[in-house]
Amino acid sequence: MSFATDDAVAQRVVSVIGKTFPTARSIEVTQETTSVDVPGWDSLAYTFLIMNVEAEFGIELPFEAASGLANVGDLVELVRSLSTES
Repeated sequence: MSFATDDAVAQRVVSVIGKTFPTARSIEVTQETTSVDVPGWDSLAYTFLIMNVEAEFGIELPFEAASGLANVGDLVELVRSLSTES
């Protein structure tokens, strides 16, 4: 399932994914997108993604929560729950 075009939080997360993983620009990033779907997404790159999301939204993602995310939709929901911009 794709994100709604008016979902600002999701669009910003997808933008950060595109900046962190340039190869992600060639695929459609959806709520169901996982690390397996994005070339170059390994544990080190995931750490950079989390840092970039934190910087973009001015939040800190708890390690336990961030390490248990199954897909991009889960990341968006976590960001939304911690952000005052949702």
